[in-house]
Amino acid sequence: MQSVATEAEFAQVFRADHAIIFIDFAWSGQAWLSAAVIGEWERTSNVWGVGCPVFKVRPDEQLVVATWMRAQGKKLGGEGGYGSLVWLRSGIIVDYEPYVVGAGLQDISRRTRFAFEKQECPRSAPDGMWDRDMDG
Repeated sequence: MQSVATEAEFAQVFRADHAIIFIDFAWSGQAWLSAAVIGEWERTSNVWGVGCPVFKVRPDEQLVVATWMRAQGKKLGGEGGYGSLVWLRSGIIVDYEPYVVGAGLQDISRRTRFAFEKQECPRSAPDGMWDRDMDG
């Protein structure tokens, strides 16, 4: 995971064809756990097929990030700082997960594939169900 420290670096994220933003909060234990999940996801990227950079931002420390989040009209802060993911295609939000730990490795991997390979990103199948279109 690559930390974004400046406004220029944050602007660069939106120029990429595909990017994933991890919204982190230093004070949040849940965000710390979500960061650990993302770390594992990146370490095992050969299994999951991440193939896309993940950028870490901290809206409580970076005004430009907080301003961008408010402008989206969504609760991009993870509804309390749980550690969120935002998938971007050419700077446009194509999916959002408010709590990475709650979603898990398989779900974020599946959603990454759909966010960057298809026009729409379907939500996960209900627990215990196998979805042929999403799981292959």
